[in-house]
Amino acid sequence: MFFSIDDDLSLAEWNNMAAHYLRGAASVLGKQRVGAYCKYLACDWAVEDDVVGTCRDGSGKRFLWQPNTWLGGRPLGTISEHACLFQRLIHPRDNIKVAGINVDVNDTLTADFGQWQYAAQPVTPDPVVVPDPISVREPDGYDIAWHAGPGSRSGHGPYKRIYLHTTENQDWISRAENVADGQAARRDGSYHYIVDDSRIIQTVSTKNASWSVPVRDVNDENQVSVHIALVGTSGAIPRWTTNPSPNVESNPKKRSVWLEHDKMLDMVAFTIATVSKEHHIPIERVDIAGVGNDMHGVSSHNNYTYGSVKLRGFKDGTHWDVPDTFPYDVVLAAAKQYAAIPDDPDRFPLPNGHYWGPLSGPQESWSNRFGNEPQASKDGLRRWQSALGIAPTSVYDDATRDAATAMQQAKGWPVTGHVYAGEWYGVIKDGWRLPAPTAVLTGTRKITNATGPGHTDQFGMAATDLGVMTRTPSGRILAVFGDTFRDPIVGGDDWRSPVGLYSDTTNLDNGIVWHEAAGADPNYARQLWPYDHVGGTTALPSDVITIGQDIYLHVMINEGLGNVVRTEIWTSSDNGKSWRPTGAQFDAGLHNGFAQLWTWERDTDGWVYVFSTGFQRDKGIILRRVRQDRITDPGAYIGWGWRDGRWNWGNPPTPVLESQPSAEKFGEMCLRKIQNKWVLVNFDASTTGGYDIDLRLLDTPTDNLYVVPKTTPIRGSAWGEEGNDRVAQLYGPCIIPGSTLDAGLHLLVSQWKTTDGWPYRAMHFKVPVR
Repeated sequence: MFFSIDDDLSLAEWNNMAAHYLRGAASVLGKQRVGAYCKYLACDWAVEDDVVGTCRDGSGKRFLWQPNTWLGGRPLGTISEHACLFQRLIHPRDNIKVAGINVDVNDTLTADFGQWQYAAQPVTPDPVVVPDPISVREPDGYDIAWHAGPGSRSGHGPYKRIYLHTTENQDWISRAENVADGQAARRDGSYHYIVDDSRIIQTVSTKNASWSVPVRDVNDENQVSVHIALVGTSGAIPRWTTNPSPNVESNPKKRSVWLEHDKMLDMVAFTIATVSKEHHIPIERVDIAGVGNDMHGVSSHNNYTYGSVKLRGFKDGTHWDVPDTFPYDVVLAAAKQYAAIPDDPDRFPLPNGHYWGPLSGPQESWSNRFGNEPQASKDGLRRWQSALGIAPTSVYDDATRDAATAMQQAKGWPVTGHVYAGEWYGVIKDGWRLPAPTAVLTGTRKITNATGPGHTDQFGMAATDLGVMTRTPSGRILAVFGDTFRDPIVGGDDWRSPVGLYSDTTNLDNGIVWHEAAGADPNYARQLWPYDHVGGTTALPSDVITIGQDIYLHVMINEGLGNVVRTEIWTSSDNGKSWRPTGAQFDAGLHNGFAQLWTWERDTDGWVYVFSTGFQRDKGIILRRVRQDRITDPGAYIGWGWRDGRWNWGNPPTPVLESQPSAEKFGEMCLRKIQNKWVLVNFDASTTGGYDIDLRLLDTPTDNLYVVPKTTPIRGSAWGEEGNDRVAQLYGPCIIPGSTLDAGLHLLVSQWKTTDGWPYRAMHFKVPVR
């Protein structure tokens, strides 16, 4: 019995799930009766773990059925030495039909492949026919020239499909630029890319929607697709002298004629690969039925026209380009090979002629603030910013403009403040750096009250505290606050928690300013999800983190302040506007109550590191970690603990800091990685020498916290004795996104005068890092 593991799973996922799955099957059926359908590398893992049966024909092969995909960069047709079955042709990629029905084609590799009636005498199988690898024409790829002019609609939705078109010009005659110029003059249509027999041009940025299928509203098919046009006709008549064109749908271009345009097809394959890698669209054939079922992949205007009947409930237009005589098998196979070629990691990540610049600029300007820019644009700008030592916000902001301006002035280039390819290569490849700053922050400075009357009461939150913060996928600052009231007093009307605010502040030295409320109402900070505060129940934010396009918020469910009954993880996939539970819940007593109040940060190795303590300010700190793709799996968190005379991952977590004066009792904490250093800021509630905000600078999260450098930039004080570095009844420090180590760290720090119920607010400080 073959058990399906139909996924491109990692080794960790194999070890944590798939291997247990097969062992469970063997515990009932016996291992000899267990087989697995799995990818190439998983065949090796199955043999190493000895979790599947052995073929009875003496071949030494195992009951492993391998598909011709997920080959880890190996050529199509690569077969594991352990497999007894090979799924050579796969629907819908290879488009094989029997009696009009799409089918897969599988090859038997051994006499015994698990069939019920296995013959005692070995049977010599037919030789396996493996398709020849398809070689691409230009392993280094093609230049894609920018050619502006044709119209588009700003913004783009989720990227689902790539549609192929023909421009219905005569074959071999028209040029891509002529097509684009005609569209620009007529304003009657556009494509993202146009490919003729010699070159590729891009006329619309993929962050915007082109006018390629019928333009109807902001939810039309253009909003979810990228469009590539081939210069030529889809009909059988390549050239003509009369108008209109004599080509009709019933007489399409033959496959052999398509293949004559070999360079054009190869350039289309390269363009498909480029779009696929940038927007994660599968390089798989999507036919009429696939469009109707909203499948993701590569299709045509023809297939959309007919597939729209099911997809949208009506036939959306009459276009019939590109017909099914098009050699999808050749083009998609080449596209997969282009997609498998590693990119130059130092290549400028924007299209030719584009740059990082303001949101108000033309479509060539990428601010990473619109919200639909590809991850490569955000990662690239973040890398450029980090190399220069400015805040790695991933968005075009004042600091980025000033850095680009300084570079342009130093090199004698035209001063625009934009980051073009030249500015990119100058920093990334040539090593240009900003001059060392002359001003050094020598002491703590309070910049402003961040919440309260005159700051947040316009959002219905005159009284609030905490304020855990992250940078959203769109590049904004998101702060999530705890117990919030409309009027400036604790216990007032309209109790909510959590609530959120957005800030577009780029110069933190002037003080953080809030521009919009998170949630359904941008003008009023409503509770991020509905529940009642009956019996003092409240969900208090512990920390928030952004991973890719998703935001994760850890909250503590209290029934009365400090009485934590459990903790939960919630998530948002729309930059914090709406939230949903992930199902991840953690018992309040987990790890003896040390896992209630969290702070977390992601490292470049894919691990998320979590420091935590109790919410009663009477405990030390423990450390755990989890893979970022399993952050919502409570069972995937791994402790850092002392056992058998040494510290190791995988041990039950033991406190990494406790039982030391001024380091025995902890409150709120914030961990962030800034300029390749780990910064841990915490409220120290210790009996001796505590009641302050401490800052520790780490090289790794597992550093010995007893010996790493510690400073105390803000100390507690009595009411009436406050100053820049002294705050009465302080708690809840959080690092503000955009902080740097050399220019000073920006913190939100909370304050609550418990006897009066006011002040109850968050304040903005700038503190030195020594």
